[in-house]
Amino acid sequence: MSRSKLFMYISDDHHMIFNQRFASLLGYKSVEELSKVKGAFIDALVMKKSQETLIHAINMQSRTKLALTLKFH
Repeated sequence: MSRSKLFMYISDDHHMIFNQRFASLLGYKSVEELSKVKGAFIDALVMKKSQETLIHAINMQSRTKLALTLKFH
C-alpha cells in the first residue's frame, strides 16, 4: 500500500510550505488556499486547546532532535 507523506515546513510566520495532504487535513481545497492564511502558524491554524501540546512538542523535538508522534482531536 502506498501512503503519501504529510509535509509542513515553517521557517517563520511568513515562510511556510505545505503539501496537498497537509492542506486537506486542515480542510483547505488546495495548497494555494492554505498559503493565503496569514499570521503566526500556531494562532492561525491550530485550535486553542491544542496549541500548548504542539508548542511543547516542537520544543522537545528541537532539544532532542527525535521524531515525535502527536495525536490531535
